[in-house]
Amino acid sequence: MGSLIGSVGLGLTRLSKPFAQYTNMPLLPAYAPTIVASAGAFFGIQALSRALSPRVSSHYRKLTKRSQEEWNIKVASMVNCAVLLPLVVRCFRVLGAIEHNKAFGTHPELLRLSAIATGYFLWDTVVELGRGDAQFVAHGLSTLCIFLFSFRPFVLYFVPVSLVYELSTPFLNIHWFLDKTNCTGSTLQLINGLTLISTFFGARLAYGSYASYQLLTTVWNARGQIPSWLAAIYLVGNPVLNVLNVFWFTKMIRAIQKRFVKKSPSKAD
Repeated sequence: MGSLIGSVGLGLTRLSKPFAQYTNMPLLPAYAPTIVASAGAFFGIQALSRALSPRVSSHYRKLTKRSQEEWNIKVASMVNCAVLLPLVVRCFRVLGAIEHNKAFGTHPELLRLSAIATGYFLWDTVVELGRGDAQFVAHGLSTLCIFLFSFRPFVLYFVPVSLVYELSTPFLNIHWFLDKTNCTGSTLQLINGLTLISTFFGARLAYGSYASYQLLTTVWNARGQIPSWLAAIYLVGNPVLNVLNVFWFTKMIRAIQKRFVKKSPSKAD
């Protein structure tokens, strides 16, 4: 089995070399097996949820086909958070090694994290393309490109920084699961909703704005050393993600208000 896995990994490394050479990503081939394994794992988790959830949840069986698939996607998303967030904490410890070169610095642990994240966002992009939701397709593609080009290497420093955004994702998923399991308006959903708003604002809007400024400044200062199209991906893609985060935050506030803020009864004439 070990030799088979090794052969597959070697094959993926070789297959990725032409693409890596064309796009000037010399570090990609060594991590192509990890990227493919990561994407494959999330497709597998999605399929496993599709097979097991009807057996373990009566709520799942009552959902529409689209909502059932949303359930499966969120299960995979929860696993992603459980895997990535501890790795992010670990990678923050090595950022000091390349802090003097945020644009082009590299480190094996950061590359490993980026490979796993690239696989996840590759899966996410494929899923959202199949679902046809433009805002989530834009999010998936923008994020995928940002992580993928870290294998040039470029702005690898910001990979764990960007993944801090995922702190709010478990609470967003829990909010959805509570809606689908007859817990809408419950105390648990209120507590989770307040935690969701706090983590989303803190991780994506407050910290995210600071991180975005640092990233955009780094890209702008390095623009003379990289192709203009690559600079454009970051200088356009990152603000798109920030706009989407603000849009989603306002939707989140309205959704929670709808569940917990009761309208005053209108007075009779």
